[in-house]
Amino acid sequence: ELIEGSDTELTVHLNARKKIPLLTITHELKLLNTNETYREKIQVSLKPGEKRTLKFPITTGTGPGRYRAGRFDLTGLDSSGMAYAQTTVDKNVEITVFPAINALQNVNLINRPRLYHGYYTSSFRGEGLEFSEIKEYRHGDSLKHINWRKSLKWGSLLVNDRYLDRNIDVVIIVDSLTQISGPGGNYLHIAARGAASLAHHYTERNDRVGLIDYDGTIDPILPQAGPAQLKKILARLARLRESPLYVAKKAATIPGKVLPPQGIVYGFTSLSDERAYQMFVDLAARGFYLVLIYISPLDLAMIDEQRGDEDSRLTAEIWELRQEAKLAGLKKLGARLIRPQEGKVGHALADFSTGGGVFR
Repeated sequence: ELIEGSDTELTVHLNARKKIPLLTITHELKLLNTNETYREKIQVSLKPGEKRTLKFPITTGTGPGRYRAGRFDLTGLDSSGMAYAQTTVDKNVEITVFPAINALQNVNLINRPRLYHGYYTSSFRGEGLEFSEIKEYRHGDSLKHINWRKSLKWGSLLVNDRYLDRNIDVVIIVDSLTQISGPGGNYLHIAARGAASLAHHYTERNDRVGLIDYDGTIDPILPQAGPAQLKKILARLARLRESPLYVAKKAATIPGKVLPPQGIVYGFTSLSDERAYQMFVDLAARGFYLVLIYISPLDLAMIDEQRGDEDSRLTAEIWELRQEAKLAGLKKLGARLIRPQEGKVGHALADFSTGGGVFR
């Protein structure tokens, strides 16, 4: 398991029983999410009995995902350059690359109180760790809260009053019905990094975080707190891939325990698929506090409406008008909208929390 941006390598040990004028070793690295294949080739000459150690770097710069490594194709060439022996060695090593996390430091994202244990105090008094005041004992107060030292000093029973602890239920939905990739970035990679950053931010605060990879099916990670939950979410985000399904379940089929009524729902989407749009409309209409992170396909494709032929410009303009109409409809239903620029979701979330002008 690796975090995006951290590289590793495979070590290959060679032991030649006889002379090999030229040995070509090709390592195949496959991204299972998209079936893209990357190959690294090394050629060496070996003397009889010679031992050699080779290093094959594995870079995670292509993005998060599940990679299959360890397949080596070996071809032996004679002095004339003719192949005389070929074989394949497949160790079938699977490497999971988690999406990079942008630390959202000093970011006061949306906080909505819930009456559960957490790190942040509520304005309500009750069971908790944060001290509120000392008051006279009343019928119904817990005996374990009696402040005996103050009671003896003042000659009457006094109790410590505390604030209720609180935390937040957060559900992150990633629309993976479509995939867009262009000069401006890879949609699923951008969404995965943004979702990972949000999950890290809230789990660090001991809030409960859940995840739905909306690929037509609904197989949620139920909201929980803690480092183990964060790792589970990162592993699911590393498996994001474009959905091959032509049907999709509706938001109404999502169980209530997945979407707590007082929770916050963050949705990552390009709104390129009508099914995703309808799901977010349903969520907003049902009164969920919905924050939509809209990653524009036009930005990813870096389409300039001012250039190109007239038909291309007209098509881009019509398409953008349709997208704007969808976004306007979601805002009327109460959804909050975040529009990252150049795929910088972390910066956009920070601006959103401080009231920056990136959002509509």
